[in-house]
Amino acid sequence: MICTLPAGVGETGAVVVRVYGFLSEEAWSVSCGAPAIQMLEGCLQAAPSGSARGVTPAHLTDCPREAGASITLRGENFGASKASVLVGGDDCVDVTHDANQPHNVLVCRLPGGAAEMQPILLFQNGGSRSPRALVSYQQCAEGSTNGQASACVPCAAGTSKAVSGGSACLACATDSYSLAGAAECDRW
Repeated sequence: MICTLPAGVGETGAVVVRVYGFLSEEAWSVSCGAPAIQMLEGCLQAAPSGSARGVTPAHLTDCPREAGASITLRGENFGASKASVLVGGDDCVDVTHDANQPHNVLVCRLPGGAAEMQPILLFQNGGSRSPRALVSYQQCAEGSTNGQASACVPCAAGTSKAVSGGSACLACATDSYSLAGAAECDRW
């Protein structure tokens, strides 16, 4: 007997044969392909694979810290509908499968954030999860740090931060000073 299974998602689904109204015992189990995110679009796309940074097209950088930026996930085996997407453990909202390519393209809106290299995971409806892709949010400029609600705030007087990113302004040495928002401390 040869049959063609409809498109589906998930792992270990039972196969039952019906002949003239009679059902067989479960004879086999089948698993549909696990989802794979091959490309992300939106924000800025990181350098291609093999670059000095060693990232792939499934890594977005410089995404806005505020919630709501739209991203597109491209790949395979997303399922026809009802996939869910997590970004750093938070829901990517308004997940919408493409009407023409629902198994391969979906769009969602990012949650707010401030961290770099946050995992993006796609879960099929009732099925498997993808290997992780990555998103990095905009980092605070030199002389500022993460404040409340993902906002960047200037470093206080007597502290500095010489690199973008990071999460803290550092106190100046006892023989140094700085003004608010300084990237470096100056000697007295």
